Amino acid sequence: MRVCLRTQFGFFRRRFRGVVLFQVGRYFELFDRDAVWASAALGMTRIAARPGFYARCGVHRMRCRLMIKRLMTAQRDILIVAQTGMPHGSLKTRMGVALFFTQLCPKQD
Repeated sequence: MRVCLRTQFGFFRRRFRGVVLFQVGRYFELFDRDAVWASAALGMTRIAARPGFYARCGVHRMRCRLMIKRLMTAQRDILIVAQTGMPHGSLKTRMGVALFFTQLCPKQD
């Protein structure tokens, strides 16, 4: 089985309903529905989609904290997926490294 970026992203997307911030090199990117939402709701600029994706936007890793704050202000749960190595040629291995939940308990009246 050929593992590609789309396959890796799909693994995390199937297991997490919130926004997936996916590290690709020096950038943290949002793909597909997350990118469309961030473009409309947060004013992020969409960039050319990668093969296998229909939408993409992202931020440099130095601006990742700001992006997390903006996503949390917008009441979005977040999974950060970071690169961890490069055992498969040019494809880097990735692992979920942080979860942020905006609502850990139900609102009380």
